[in-house]
Amino acid sequence: MKLLHQIERINLLHQLIVKEHTHTPCVLAKRLNISVSRLYAIIDELKAMGAPIYYCRNKCTYFYATPYDINISVSFTPLNAAEQKL
Repeated sequence: MKLLHQIERINLLHQLIVKEHTHTPCVLAKRLNISVSRLYAIIDELKAMGAPIYYCRNKCTYFYATPYDINISVSFTPLNAAEQKL
């Protein structure tokens, strides 16, 4: 599913940023299997949601300026008979 893949990609991006182990945008985009322009778009979207993401040219990595967490999850559960009638 495309949605689940996107969630996994954002979760991986977050983990790499927390560890300050993203490398250059080109390397990161390849690791996430997306274009560099798409990477920039995702980062811009996260910034618009308040994520304090910056890039350090000396360390060649993205990082959070302040502690930040992203928690995206999806769960699937079967409905019981009462819930199916709603």
